[in-house]
Amino acid sequence: MVELDDLETLGTPGGTITAVPFLGEHGDIRIRTKCGWMLDLDGTRVLFAADSTNVSPQLYPL
Repeated sequence: MVELDDLETLGTPGGTITAVPFLGEHGDIRIRTKCGWMLDLDGTRVLFAADSTNVSPQLYPL
């Protein structure tokens, strides 16, 4: 198991996984399971930020 703090990146074969800050219900609770995930694999980026209440796209400029 690997734990990542906000904005830490883990290298993987073909890309990276980055933990992004979670803003949403109970987003102020400081636990590592409250993250979104940016996957960058083979040049394709996907952001998993379910239930985030981010209203500004500039928050996630990754």
